[in-house]
Amino acid sequence: MDRDGAGVVELANAAGPGRHVQPTFSPDGSVVAWVDTDPSEPRLHLTAEDGSDDRSVTLPTSAFYLSWSPDGDALVALGSAAGGGIDVVRVATSGSPSAEVFDSGAPYFFDWSPDG
Repeated sequence: MDRDGAGVVELANAAGPGRHVQPTFSPDGSVVAWVDTDPSEPRLHLTAEDGSDDRSVTLPTSAFYLSWSPDGDALVALGSAAGGGIDVVRVATSGSPSAEVFDSGAPYFFDWSPDG
């Protein structure tokens, strides 16, 4: 959407059991990361800001917070861990996206260093 409210682009349709949440722009503004919370298969989507080029990766947990690395090559998703606590999932965003849990804890706070 443009600053004046015109130019709305639909990134996802509302069909399916999940909700579409956590839209987060990449540092350069060219990609929007968002989560489909379908309980059978939570997915992180990476969609070009114009709605094209949607790539997705299955997440090991339904994410409730996303944060891009400063260079846009990765993002971190926080989600509820199966055994309680919070999973920290690192998602590589270039090429074919991939996701891996690299830490768990409760509570969990993080921030990127300026160099990623």
